[in-house]
Amino acid sequence: MVRPRAADLTGVDLSPEMAELSRARNIYDRLEVAEITQWLNDGATLFDLVMSCDCLIYFGDLSVIVAAAKRRLKPGGFFAMSMERGNKHPYFLTDTGRYTHHPDHVREVAAKTGLEVAISAKASCAWNMART
Repeated sequence: MVRPRAADLTGVDLSPEMAELSRARNIYDRLEVAEITQWLNDGATLFDLVMSCDCLIYFGDLSVIVAAAKRRLKPGGFFAMSMERGNKHPYFLTDTGRYTHHPDHVREVAAKTGLEVAISAKASCAWNMART
């Protein structure tokens, strides 16, 4: 759980309905309805941790979203993400409308944006932590 470890927790969701469900659970200190890449690029607040759960499956090339997340990280901060691990490089759109990402694509994008992959799980749904 992140909430007990966070002094301030901001949530962003594209769906007003999902944001309303989150609001009812009273998890976040601040909750925004927005497209995540634009929200990250438009804001100025820096974070120790930017975490993306079940979001990057809707992005093919991860370059734009990773660069936007890095822009909002404090020095030494982390970008943690969940995604579906794929065998096709760099990514593949499945019949469910979700993308899988090859681990090399994650490493390449991290390196291109000046991040270092700290952890990459071998499960089908991988957590990657890139640090500045």
